[in-house]
Amino acid sequence: MTAKEFRVGIIGLGRIGAVHVEAWDALEGARVVAACDSSDEACAAAASKGLAAFSDPRMMLEAVEVDAVGICAPPNQHEPLAEVCFAMGVPVLCEKPLAADGTAATRLVESAGLEVVRISYLFGSLLPLMLGVRTFQRLLRPFREPSGDADLSVPPAPVNAVLTALVAAETALARRVTIPFGSSLLIVARKK
Repeated sequence: MTAKEFRVGIIGLGRIGAVHVEAWDALEGARVVAACDSSDEACAAAASKGLAAFSDPRMMLEAVEVDAVGICAPPNQHEPLAEVCFAMGVPVLCEKPLAADGTAATRLVESAGLEVVRISYLFGSLLPLMLGVRTFQRLLRPFREPSGDADLSVPPAPVNAVLTALVAAETALARRVTIPFGSSLLIVARKK
């Protein structure tokens, strides 16, 4: 018996959307079958690769059977896009943030028929560093190439080791207490 192919739709075909398409297509048994973007050029490029392309996410979900959707659109669109997907019974893998705050994220998760078991922020220990890096990037932006702000690179090994240790310590702490602030929101949920 052959396993059913896991069919994915991607909403948002910018830089991170392209990363999602590549990652899903690299998984054995998974395939991106549909894409949605407000850009006509992005839709045309997706169609040229054999994907069903749409400018409206609801139309994509009505026309193409998908097992899940990756939301890679700009952050201010995540919450309404997740609402559309959940209302249509489609699971979501969403770039952060899912919603504007923990209350809205909890409401969204519950609208998908899930019960929130635990909610906590993560990466609070890294917030000062993130703020410093982002500020530095913005100050240098007029003098750099547009791709110079990409977060898709690994820092030098010694820096990465310190960051990894900070994240490991904070993860261990988050198992015992709720962390009140951070750059990421962790929601653990189960089917009702």
